[in-house]
Amino acid sequence: MDVVEPLGSALEASKLFSEENRNALSDRRVRVNIADPRQFLRSSSKYYDVVIARPPHPASFSSGPLFTSEFFELVDSRLSDGGIFCQWLPLYKLPPADLASLLATFQKTFQYVMIWKPGVDFHILLIGSKHPVAMRKKVLESALAEPEVRQDLSKFSDVRSRHFHHGLLWVRMKSGRSR
Repeated sequence: MDVVEPLGSALEASKLFSEENRNALSDRRVRVNIADPRQFLRSSSKYYDVVIARPPHPASFSSGPLFTSEFFELVDSRLSDGGIFCQWLPLYKLPPADLASLLATFQKTFQYVMIWKPGVDFHILLIGSKHPVAMRKKVLESALAEPEVRQDLSKFSDVRSRHFHHGLLWVRMKSGRSR
């Protein structure tokens, strides 16, 4: 698993939460890279099953390039067959016109798009892929039954598979139909 972080200070800060994140960065399967995410993806020959991006707010000077069609296309080019991209998008202080522009840009790149609104936070998760993302209830319930997963998520709410369906706001399929 590759972790790409442009600022070494964020990696240092993660040590303060080692109990909460189960000391994830010390896992032998994790390769930590202090690099620009775009440069890392451009120079990589790897394909990923999952790419997760949580850049700063779009209004932040440093995050602008991570909300562009060029970045989304770069991520799409590094996704394996069946891979998904998850982009965190804060909604606070984001003008509606900017939100509409970001969503339109994301939808132009990815054939299949889902928008999730987890909990009551003021952010959404954009999920993009080349293929439909199957929502398999039994797989989700199995994952939620794992003691570590259940323990981690229980800090936030009473977690059941039905809660995940309530957070799904919108789906766009290849044909352009929405639901």
